Amino acid sequence: ATWKLRFELLCGELGYGHALLAAPISEADVNMSNKVKSVMAKNVKNHHLQTIVRAANAKAAWDALAATFASTCNTRKIALRQELSDFKMANGEHMPVYVSRARQLQSDLLDVGHVVTDAELTTIIIKGLPRTYHVITTALETCEGELDFQQVVSRLMAYDSAEREARGK
Repeated sequence: ATWKLRFELLCGELGYGHALLAAPISEADVNMSNKVKSVMAKNVKNHHLQTIVRAANAKAAWDALAATFASTCNTRKIALRQELSDFKMANGEHMPVYVSRARQLQSDLLDVGHVVTDAELTTIIIKGLPRTYHVITTALETCEGELDFQQVVSRLMAYDSAEREARGK
């Protein structure tokens, strides 16, 4: 998951990576463990603070956080997959925001172990557009071969910009 990777990289950068892997043995290990718990506390949401504070050491806190996130993983995965299947452009939403929401959803799904390819995301983005985008969606859907995500997004952005300019928005 992204949160895990980011925190492991942060601890590695600070030279604290070992504290996540083993319980402290020496006095130096205890000091490092306390520093890691402090870094953890500064990088989690408030409702996770007690998990860190109550843990005997950094490894125990790390394991407790991992267990907490793992228990919500299936529920979150189901909710995110439902959101993906219902993905639509909101009324009045600008194309950059719409595409950004789609990318964030793709990233969130990856965090819970569900891979959404760029080709799948491209199809979802096109299918989620309102009827006002009929001209561009028809043009994109009739293209030969697999649709390239970046090309599709570029074309949608250009179309969106031209349409908004024509409408004076």
